[in-house]
Amino acid sequence: MGSVKTRSMDKTATATQLITAQWAVPVARSPVENAALIIRDGLIENVCTQEELTTIYSNDQLRSLKENSIDYGEAVITPGLINLHTHLDYSSLNDLYNDDENSMFEWLPKLVQTSWSWSPEQWKASVVAGVTESLRSGTSCLVDNSFTGQSAKILAHSGVRAIIGLELFGQDESLAETAWHRWLEKYERVSTDQDPELQAALKSGLIQLTVAPHSPYTVAPALWKLASQWADKNNRRLLAHVSESVNECAWIKDQDEIIEKYLEWVRELQAKAGLTAYKSTTAPPTPWRGKKQTPCQLLDENGLLNQRLVATHVVQVKDEDLDLLKKREVNIVHCVRSNLRLKHGLAPLQKFRKSGIPVGLGTDSLASAPDLNMLAEAQQVIQLHSAANKKFHLGADEALSLITLEAAKVIGLSDKIGSLERGKIADLAIFQYGQRFESGPARTLFSERAKVVTVYIAGRIAHPPM
Repeated sequence: MGSVKTRSMDKTATATQLITAQWAVPVARSPVENAALIIRDGLIENVCTQEELTTIYSNDQLRSLKENSIDYGEAVITPGLINLHTHLDYSSLNDLYNDDENSMFEWLPKLVQTSWSWSPEQWKASVVAGVTESLRSGTSCLVDNSFTGQSAKILAHSGVRAIIGLELFGQDESLAETAWHRWLEKYERVSTDQDPELQAALKSGLIQLTVAPHSPYTVAPALWKLASQWADKNNRRLLAHVSESVNECAWIKDQDEIIEKYLEWVRELQAKAGLTAYKSTTAPPTPWRGKKQTPCQLLDENGLLNQRLVATHVVQVKDEDLDLLKKREVNIVHCVRSNLRLKHGLAPLQKFRKSGIPVGLGTDSLASAPDLNMLAEAQQVIQLHSAANKKFHLGADEALSLITLEAAKVIGLSDKIGSLERGKIADLAIFQYGQRFESGPARTLFSERAKVVTVYIAGRIAHPPM
């Protein structure tokens, strides 16, 4: 990983720290060569050149800074990377994907069936694997859709910033209150866990818990409304998969046999498990669909498109859907590699950006993505969208912004993280590359030679969970 000269590399943050490297990429402004970054009490105090330090700080202050300094040498300092969509629960299922499969609904039953009988220890090990890989690739903030809630405690112990959406399911409008009550019990169980690290993380805002209605085809509007009202009351983002597949769109519009068979299989599985709300395997009435609407139109008709919604995938959309998403100020997460693997198609990223719709990137889970590396995700975005549309150019600086500052905007945290600016939280990633490049620091990050050395979160060096 290259040599790092340091006078103090404690695991805990000191009151004031000086970090130096060949480059810093603040994202919100031009790169800084021969860079110095000063952290005080977990916040960024300054980003400047090393030469400018002598004009900003007195000799005594400089001596104090150098007592707690780390020189990363030929390295790039960036904001910590942000992964806007994960399912850490399923990180152990990285061998589940099969190139011969041609549908999400051939893949999804394998995921459910494989994990259905896991022990708590197996769920925990799966989450640990995902958190570890994320940190080792420079990610400091994760947005996780969690079936079990296991990730909250593990992320807290690792010091990783996260928004965790506890998943919500329920097609039957007559059982909306029952399903919502069950979700509230899950939320209460996770949020009141007396683990000291988790409670500290929740109190400080390092970890946020929210609600994640799975999708328009698995959550009835009446139940989704309860979730939306809760998110509004508690000032939280609401996480959901929206317009991911052709099958979803067909089922919402009218009918889709593939989804019907999948949902029937899930009901049978739940009934065998003795879940009280699913005693019958008979399909519940779904009068809220079959109106020739798109998923976005269905959600909008029920008042469920709004600026709190973080809609993931959004692949199968029409121009009128984009108009609705822009009008309602919905936030979008693009998961290009997962969409490619599950054969959903390519989301209209250029149209999102041109319309001014907030958009960032996510990997999805290791069950459908090759890794949790956000630089690899952004690199694939550059390649695929450039190949699909020769007029669409996405440079390295813009791609980096999609996994830092633009991602922070999607989750409402751009005033706190996503760029290296005075007063923001010191969430950083340090990449070393061992030699100088003429292509510029942002392009260097997408080189295979760039390796993560350290991730800082609120000025502390983060460590993979044990």
